[in-house]
Amino acid sequence: MLIVRVGDNFKKRNELNHKYGEYFSKVDLYLRSDGIFGLKQYLGEDIFGGKLVIKMENWNNEETRSFLYKYLEDIKNSQNIFVIDELDMLDATFKKLSSFAAFSFDCKEEKVKDSAFHLADLIIRKNKKDAWIEYHRLLKMGEPVESIIGALNYKLKFVYDNNKEKVFGDNLIFLAKSHDSEGDAVIELERFILNL
Repeated sequence: MLIVRVGDNFKKRNELNHKYGEYFSKVDLYLRSDGIFGLKQYLGEDIFGGKLVIKMENWNNEETRSFLYKYLEDIKNSQNIFVIDELDMLDATFKKLSSFAAFSFDCKEEKVKDSAFHLADLIIRKNKKDAWIEYHRLLKMGEPVESIIGALNYKLKFVYDNNKEKVFGDNLIFLAKSHDSEGDAVIELERFILNL
């Protein structure tokens, strides 16, 4: 069985966590990056009749995606539960995965283009060019750098749970606390964006 959830609307995500916790909260195995190439061993039946909840992460590059596509029918018919839970995904990829999924959930937030939250989305996607352009546009509109850092901290604290690296969040918290003047924070945040 395949279950797909995509999007960064954390209210919708939390509602689904409560309703379908057995799929999103209780995970028996993580298949990440190159580990996805070993998924064939989990497609067969367990001799004891048990079911595993297998979460696939960091699979969204061309090589792993094409490998995954070959096995979608097998994943769909497997007794194990395969979960793909991403903050962002190409619409075409979501549509294709949804056609094989027992459940698919679109938790995408309506994007407000003129906000620091849009900048946070660009940073999460590591879109350096657009993030830099958006950052300078916000500054020209008169958005205080403190509110930009605050919005980034707010958005990014939901991206990384306790089991993952907190690279973005820790850097931004350090950035917010370490500078006395707004001018330094403007330069440091730009440096952070350019180092994505």
